[in-house]
Amino acid sequence: MVAGYNLGMLHIVAGDANRAQVVWEKAAALGDPDAMLGLVKQALDRGDVVGVERWAPVILAQDEAFPITALGVAFRDCGDLARAMPAFLRAEELGDGHAMEYRPGSWLPGGSTTRLTRCEHVRRRPSGCSEA
Repeated sequence: MVAGYNLGMLHIVAGDANRAQVVWEKAAALGDPDAMLGLVKQALDRGDVVGVERWAPVILAQDEAFPITALGVAFRDCGDLARAMPAFLRAEELGDGHAMEYRPGSWLPGGSTTRLTRCEHVRRRPSGCSEA
């Protein structure tokens, strides 16, 4: 179903967000979590709470880590850390080792939300952590 997401992105790049939404809605109705992610990102950009609430829980309920991680990134980038953290934790449960890198304050004392550079992450990771 990735083709549905990619087709929607082609419409976004071409400047036709409405056509992208139509494509993503069709693919999402067939269960494509990547298309659902496209709809959530559009809804976040528009401030459409109903659109976010329609698709975000469905993404979180399925078992593909990538769309869940990307959902966490979308929430984080919009400043909604309360919704980003559960998404990152769910993606980690599903085996996405990169989700921890995106998580705000993942290795900082006190849970600071400052984003670490890769070098800082390596220096500050807890002993025994194999993630670099």
